[in-house]
Amino acid sequence: MEGQQEYEDFTGGFGFPLFGLAIAQHYGLPTSGLDVTDRLDVALFFGLMRFDKPAGRYRATYSRQTEFESMPVLYLLFPPEQHQFEYERYRAAGFPRGRPDAQSARFMHMGWGHADNACADRIFLALYLDPEGDYGRIPSPGQLFPKGADDPFGHFLEHTDTRSFPEAFKQVLDKGFYTVA
Repeated sequence: MEGQQEYEDFTGGFGFPLFGLAIAQHYGLPTSGLDVTDRLDVALFFGLMRFDKPAGRYRATYSRQTEFESMPVLYLLFPPEQHQFEYERYRAAGFPRGRPDAQSARFMHMGWGHADNACADRIFLALYLDPEGDYGRIPSPGQLFPKGADDPFGHFLEHTDTRSFPEAFKQVLDKGFYTVA
């Protein structure tokens, strides 16, 4: 694949820090970036579904929500190309496919330093959704959150023994990382 780096060069390359942040963000860990997608059906999934993750657990569920405190909204963004991180471009040869691929994900890295919400400056259009609207087929959680061999990195995180980790790191994992039941 054009632009793809060999694994041996991956950790020292320009893309490694961004790839690390993008993967962390996409698996629910806190970063200064934002996950976005170029697929309307994926955006509708996240706009219309309810996310539930019990405290201290890594398993979450998504279910169709029909009652909202406010209308769900999809934002169409127009970021400069240099602020978008494409997983394919920086994925090391041999690094497994998984959740980002299933969701056609991109990572926007526009929140550094004093530009805490530079993504908001790139909103082109806001689409407010009728929660009871018929949006056709939207993907199922199983399609967007692959399991096991279809998401080896998620499987690795899910089965990592964290007992010897520092308490602060365990708390970050408990609050952030999740898989879908």
